[in-house]
Amino acid sequence: MDMQSLFMSQASFLILDKYENEFETISILHNLPEEKRISQTDISKDWLSSLSVNEKEDQNTAVKSSVHYREVGNRFFASNNERRNVVAATNLYTKAIFAAPEKSEALALAHANRATALQELGYYQQAYDDCECALEEGYPSHLIHKVLTRQAYCAWKLKDVDRLSTHLDALSEKKLNESFMDKYKQLRNGLNELLKNKNTEESSKQCKEVVLEKKSQQIKTSLDERGRYMVASEDIGENEVVFVERAQSILPVNRFKICQQCAATLIIPFPCRFCYMQVFYCSLECKKLHKNIHSYECVGYQKQLFGHVGIAHLAMRIMLEGLPQFARNLECTNAKEIWESLMNSNNLKNIEYVQSLNMITHLGEMAKGDIVWFALVADLLVTYLDEYTEFFNNFSKTAACLSDWKLVTGALILRHIGQLIVNGHTFCSIVAMPTNQNDNMEFTLLSDDMWNGAYRLKLGFLHKFCSYEETAAANLPYLSICNHACIQSFQSKFSGRYVHTHATNFIPKNKEIFNCYTLDYRKSKHKHRSEDLKDVYKFKCKCIKCDTKNPDKDYEAFHQYRCENTECRKIFVPKMPNSNTLNWWDSIDELDSKNAIKCSICRSKQSFEWFNIIKNLLKVMYSRSSRHLLFETFRKLDNVLIDYHEMKLFFAYAIVSGCFNYIDGIGDNSGDHLGAEEFPKLVDVLKLYLIGVAKQCRYNSIEYVANMTYLWDLIAIGVYKCDNVEMRKMLDSLEMVSDEIKLIFMHYYEDHLKYTIN
Repeated sequence: MDMQSLFMSQASFLILDKYENEFETISILHNLPEEKRISQTDISKDWLSSLSVNEKEDQNTAVKSSVHYREVGNRFFASNNERRNVVAATNLYTKAIFAAPEKSEALALAHANRATALQELGYYQQAYDDCECALEEGYPSHLIHKVLTRQAYCAWKLKDVDRLSTHLDALSEKKLNESFMDKYKQLRNGLNELLKNKNTEESSKQCKEVVLEKKSQQIKTSLDERGRYMVASEDIGENEVVFVERAQSILPVNRFKICQQCAATLIIPFPCRFCYMQVFYCSLECKKLHKNIHSYECVGYQKQLFGHVGIAHLAMRIMLEGLPQFARNLECTNAKEIWESLMNSNNLKNIEYVQSLNMITHLGEMAKGDIVWFALVADLLVTYLDEYTEFFNNFSKTAACLSDWKLVTGALILRHIGQLIVNGHTFCSIVAMPTNQNDNMEFTLLSDDMWNGAYRLKLGFLHKFCSYEETAAANLPYLSICNHACIQSFQSKFSGRYVHTHATNFIPKNKEIFNCYTLDYRKSKHKHRSEDLKDVYKFKCKCIKCDTKNPDKDYEAFHQYRCENTECRKIFVPKMPNSNTLNWWDSIDELDSKNAIKCSICRSKQSFEWFNIIKNLLKVMYSRSSRHLLFETFRKLDNVLIDYHEMKLFFAYAIVSGCFNYIDGIGDNSGDHLGAEEFPKLVDVLKLYLIGVAKQCRYNSIEYVANMTYLWDLIAIGVYKCDNVEMRKMLDSLEMVSDEIKLIFMHYYEDHLKYTIN
C-alpha cells in the first residue's frame, strides 16, 4: 500500500469541519471513540510494519568484500611507481569500511589503513578519528602501538596538546622498536614546542569570537500590525555582515551526502552502520553530537520511511530537537496545558526552540484536504516514534500522561509542517560535478583524479566545482522574521550550519531589511513571482520592483533582440503573456516556422538561422573545425542579441563547458584538443559570460564564484594573464562561499595562480 492509499483509508477518521489550530486538529484523532482510534492507529502500524528493511550480507560475504577492497587499496597505496595513488587507496579503504560487518577485525583494519592514507594526504582530524574507530572495533592488540603513534602524530599536526600528551603517555608504556622509538622522541619534542605556544593561540581565538559577536548587534526586530519585521539599528555598509544565524535544524536534500550534524559538504564519511549508508558524518565528534537525534531516526532510515513523508521529516526533527528542552521546564498535567504553555513561551528566552514555535504558519488558509493530509502524516510519525523508538521516555517523569505527550507531539509536527511550507529555507553550496555517475557512494574528496592532497586540487581541476545546488533544508527562525521584497537587502552565504547575510547595498539606520521569498527579479517575470507568492505565501507583493509601471523592466533587459527585418531593425522584447518565462529556447531542439517568435514592433517572424547552427555545432565540439565555426557564429550574435542576453549567456556557458572537455590534460572526452589559437576566443566567450553573471547576480555571489572556476583554470594552465585588480575582485567574491569551499579556492590560488599574476 502506498502512502496515498494509506491516508485514503484513514481520511474518514479525521472529519475537519473548521480549522482552529494544530492542537485541535490532532485532537480530533485522539478524541475518537476508543475502538475507532485503535483501528486508525492499527492501520498506521500495519503500514509501517510493511516497509521493508534491506537485508545485510552474511558475515563471511561481508568480510570477503571488505578484505578485497582493502587489499586493492593496499596495492595503490604501497606501489612504488606511477600507479601509486593515495586518494584512490583512501576511496577503496572507505568502501572496505562500508562493506565490513560491525565489530569485526576487517572493519578495524579498514579504518586503520584509511587512517594511514588520510594522514599522508593531510586530513589529520579524519585520520585521528579513523584510529579511534579501529581501536573501538577491535584492532589487534599486538599492533596497537601503530595506531597510537598515528593518533599522536595527528594530534601534533592538529596542535591538540591534551590528546598528544595522552597518546605519548600510552606509548611510553609500550615496548617500541628503534623506528617507533625515534617517532616517539620526535613527537615528544613536538609536544614541548606546542606547550610553549599554547597561551598565545588561546588569546588569538578569544579575540576572533568577540569580533563575530559584535557584528550581530547591527539589527533589531520590531512589531506592528504586519507582525514582526527586521530593521537596521545602525548604518550597514555594502557587503558588510548584517547578521549570522545558526540553523536550529537541518536535513540533507536530494543526493547530497553531507554531515547530518554540521552540514559540511566535503566529508571523509563516517557512516551510521545500521541504516545502510544513508546517514554520514564528517567526524566522530559530529556523530556523537547527533547520536541522540539519530537514535529516533535510524529505524526510519532503515525502512525508507522519510522518503515518503517529505518535508514532514524536517518538521519531526525540529520537534525532536526542541520539545525535550521544554519537558524539563513544564509542570503541566494534561495536553491542553502543555500546548498553551508552548504557545505562550516568549518569556523563556534561554530556550532556542521558542523561536521556532513562533514562526508564521498558513495552515488555516490551505484547502481542508491538504490539512487532513498533513495531519495524518504528523500522526503517522507519532506512531512511528512510539512503536520504533524510545522518544517518549523523555516524558516519563512528567506530570502529564503518555497519551497527552503523543497528542502534543503530533500537533507540533503539524505546526512545523505548516511553518516550513512558508518559512522553510534551503542551503545552497558550490559542489563538485560527480566524476562517476554510476557510483552512488562517491564522495568528492575521494575522487582520485582530482586531488594532490588535503583540499588541494590538481592543476586544471577547479572547474569541477562549477556547480551550485541546494544541499540541505533548514529551519532558520531569525531569518524568517524578514519580510519579503523582490529586491532583497542581503545576499546569503551558507557555511556549515550557519547563514551569514551580507548587505547587497548600503542599508541606512532604521531601514527595514528584506528577504526575497521567490525567484530573483532579474531572472523571472513578475507574473511568475506573483503567482508563486499568492499560492504559497498568500499575499500580493507591493515592493518597488512590483509596484511600478513595468515590473518586468529588469528581466526584459536580458531578453532584448534586434529585429531581422531590414525595414525595422528595432530592438524588441517578445510578447509571451501566457508563459512564465521568455526562455523559449529551453524547451526546443530546433527552431522552425511553427515555433518562431515575432518582433513585437513590426510583427515579422524571426528566422534566427544561427540558432539551429549553434545547437548543431554544440553536438560536434570534438572537431576543431566545428569549434572554429562555433566561435565565429557566436561572435555574430551581437548583431541580434542585445548586451548580455540570456540566450547569449546560455550558449556562452555551453561553449565554455564543452571546450573544457577538449583541453589537453584536463578534458575527459576524446577528440581534437584545443589549439593555441582557440584559447583567446575561449577566454573572450568566458569573460563575456562572467560579466553577464555579475550583471544578474553580482560579483559577490555564489553564481559568480562557481563560474569563475573556469577562468582560474585558464590562468593556472597559462593561457590567460590576469592582473592584480582583476584577481583582487575575484578573491573578494570568495567571501560569499562556505569556509570549506573557500579553503579549496585559496589552496588552488596558492598552488597554481599566485605567481602567475601580472
